[in-house]
Amino acid sequence: MALETVEDIIRALQEHPEWREPLLDALLSDQYRQLPSRTDRLEEALARLAEESAKTDQALRELSVSLQRSREENDRAFKEMRENTQLMKEETDRVIDRLQRDTAELKGYHLEEYYRHHATAILGRYFRSLKVVDKGDYLQKLHEQSPMTDEEWRQLVSADLFLRGRHQPSGAEYLTVWEISWKIDRSDVQRAIQRAELLRRWEANTLPVVAGKNITQGARRMAQQSGVLVVQETTVINGTSLAARG
Repeated sequence: MALETVEDIIRALQEHPEWREPLLDALLSDQYRQLPSRTDRLEEALARLAEESAKTDQALRELSVSLQRSREENDRAFKEMRENTQLMKEETDRVIDRLQRDTAELKGYHLEEYYRHHATAILGRYFRSLKVVDKGDYLQKLHEQSPMTDEEWRQLVSADLFLRGRHQPSGAEYLTVWEISWKIDRSDVQRAIQRAELLRRWEANTLPVVAGKNITQGARRMAQQSGVLVVQETTVINGTSLAARG
């Protein structure tokens, strides 16, 4: 068989496949003959790498899920802690507010009792025969003379003290209606004015009085302009005008 062209060689190899391996051994160096086994090893390495990469991806996904779960748990814990802190703050504020109210009530009660026992002495320079008026009996008599509305009754029942006496210079009988507060402000002055105006329906000589430990500047000006008597602790602030009252 004459082999003169590449086509002749290819045809011969097709007719005699057993020639291929010896021909490759003759044509290829050892380096090229090792390529298949190297390729196999490379494929095995790539397969292992792919397997390791898959394991790494799975580990990363699990880590991401774990971190997300941890973050959510931390967020919930932080939210609960914040809510609990807010609840504790609100409860503390309520306790403080209750204590402040109780303290204010105790101070107010103590101050009312103080003036109830000392008002006759405090105003003794300007009035004689001063007596504390029993509020219940007095209001009942007023109501019998001229019935008052529920609001009028509520206003007068809320007055802290009624005191009756004769004005020293003029000899006229006066009823004083007291608004007592630890710190006198404009609202205290306004209440004293309203109650005195209401009582003048029965008694023309009704004098509004505000009394307390301290007084704001606005309340002081308002009292002076409205003719309200101011008692700060045991001192009658505007006693000059009272002494000159005819």
